[in-house]
Amino acid sequence: MSHPAAPARPTTTHGYTWADVRDTPVAELSLGDVFLMPAPGLHYLVDPDRTVRGGGLWEQPLEAAVYRVTARTDTHITQVDHDGHTHIAAVPTGRAHVLRVTPEAVRRQHHP
Repeated sequence: MSHPAAPARPTTTHGYTWADVRDTPVAELSLGDVFLMPAPGLHYLVDPDRTVRGGGLWEQPLEAAVYRVTARTDTHITQVDHDGHTHIAAVPTGRAHVLRVTPEAVRRQHHP
């Protein structure tokens, strides 16, 4: 019997900063995109240009789980987390958003 992988645990060791991510509707994710799912309770502010910054009374570190889109259909996204576990999720309807990592930041992480 196979069991789905547990959701990745949020971390701050991924190396991405607030400047590296943009607020993005899940429906806009594409094959190869890297995105972050913020930790529960993490507050951030979204500017009109989709840039984000830590919110609340002080700027919090960007604690999040990291995923890469490995397959995409109109209804489902397959993603691999930073621990190497594969997850398949239905594309949510409505206004679900994630923090997509900019291509420049992804390149910087993989080619310092």
